[in-house]
Amino acid sequence: MRIALINSPSLSVRPVSRSMAGGLGFDGNEGMLLPPLDLAIMAATLRQAGETVDVIDADPLGLDAAAVYARLEGHHWDFVVGTVSLPTLEQ
Repeated sequence: MRIALINSPSLSVRPVSRSMAGGLGFDGNEGMLLPPLDLAIMAATLRQAGETVDVIDADPLGLDAAAVYARLEGHHWDFVVGTVSLPTLEQ
């Protein structure tokens, strides 16, 4: 299987750390950009099981939603998993 794990881009000026605060997330600042540990653990577990996994961490890569979609296009994905949190749920 081929699986994409996506840490969705923050739609505000400040990055959002979705892994913190018990999954509720919190707004950070430009100097506070934490890796998506939940996605890293999922990726490691899936890779250990023999799956092909791509992780797209949008904020540090400077990707907006259109750029994330562009990275997904042209590939056959069995699963696409994206992050959401309360600070970005309505965006």
